Amino acid sequence: MKELLILSNISSEKYGDSTRPYFLGRYLSSCFRVTHFCLLEELKDNIKYEKLPSSLSFSRPLSIWKVVQKINKSIKKKEFKILYTHQLLYGIIGSFVKLMNPRLPFYVDFHSCEYFELKYQPNKHLKERLRIFLVPYLERFICEKSDKIITVSEETKNLLVNYYSIDQEKIIVIKNATDTSVISKVDTFDKAKLEKYRLDKKNNVLAMFPNPRNGFVSNELAMEFLFEVAEKVRKKRNDIKFLILGGGKTPKISLDNVIFTGYVKDYNEWLNIADVCIATYPLNAVCGGVRNKICDYLAVGKPIIATKESMRGFDDLLPDIHYYECNTVISFSEKLIHFDKTDNNLNNMAFRNLKKSKIYSWDKKAEALIDVFNQV
Repeated sequence: MKELLILSNISSEKYGDSTRPYFLGRYLSSCFRVTHFCLLEELKDNIKYEKLPSSLSFSRPLSIWKVVQKINKSIKKKEFKILYTHQLLYGIIGSFVKLMNPRLPFYVDFHSCEYFELKYQPNKHLKERLRIFLVPYLERFICEKSDKIITVSEETKNLLVNYYSIDQEKIIVIKNATDTSVISKVDTFDKAKLEKYRLDKKNNVLAMFPNPRNGFVSNELAMEFLFEVAEKVRKKRNDIKFLILGGGKTPKISLDNVIFTGYVKDYNEWLNIADVCIATYPLNAVCGGVRNKICDYLAVGKPIIATKESMRGFDDLLPDIHYYECNTVISFSEKLIHFDKTDNNLNNMAFRNLKKSKIYSWDKKAEALIDVFNQV
């Protein structure tokens, strides 16, 4: 088996930006001996996770150089055949390592185009303006030093091609997914979980939205949009309840139809209890990649109501077939106000989404990546 070295930001939570490198790395271990440098240290699933210093950041250039040297020493000791990095910071480290080891095949995974996201962020303070200036140079540097670029969607691919004049043949699209061995359709649920919030499946319509409050601007904008929708919905339908899954600080705004569960261990059960899954990212909540929660919605076979921005990158999912597209607070509210559990169109959408989920599984995406690496 070939030796594969992965660099990423996965930590003990293994969600958000950690999700893609964690699951791809896990399934890659079936065909490669994987060493994964990240923010945790353990030996699991035949993968050796080696911890990087918590001080590693762009604001500390010396920390970056120390990690470059650490990785370079590991490569000299062990005959790694492939270097595979995720996201901007680790792509920069990988690029310097590539300069020191020009014959080592270097693959970089762009979860998004960061420059594209930064351009649309509101409240550009000095730090953000500095990032907007520097990020294009950093992303271009990574693109030029890498042998192949992996990215999450055709849209992100086109952004990299247009911004940095990259040959399209150099970029391979491998979409995001979900762990279908964990996230799947089930019929069991502990009623006590709903009773805690004075809810029940018979008398309530449950609109589910996983949205951790982690400081990510896009998530904050999604919550603002959701509160506006919830305010309008409650005036017409007091049976519709918005359940927000995920940890973080609860917003000061309080509505009796918006319920924050906090972090939930039984995430799959909560998704399965939903009557509809929603994604409320407004058009200005720009994300240069794709959102994993949509893959989760497919895996549990639920109807979806979402904005166009929420569905970014899912070019094979169609409005009114796989989801209802609502881009304004008014249209989103009206769709929910007229929501009817017995509508056969919702059942048909749920069935199509469950069927579609078969291609949005991490094991399938890892197989595609293995094919790419085997060309080395």
